[in-house]
Amino acid sequence: MQTVKSIEKAVESLPPYGLAEFRRWFPEFDSDAWDSQLKQLKSWVAVNTS
Repeated sequence: MQTVKSIEKAVESLPPYGLAEFRRWFPEFDSDAWDSQLKQLKSWVAVNTS
């Protein structure tokens, strides 16, 4: 969890323009990560339930 705490501190220390940039970037990153996880899960289900 140390990495998460480091990220939290880094985000907290961003200047307003940096925070705005982070807010624009993160939802797309999160959506792509979720899509990747869902794709992996679907592949696992297809292989393990056939």
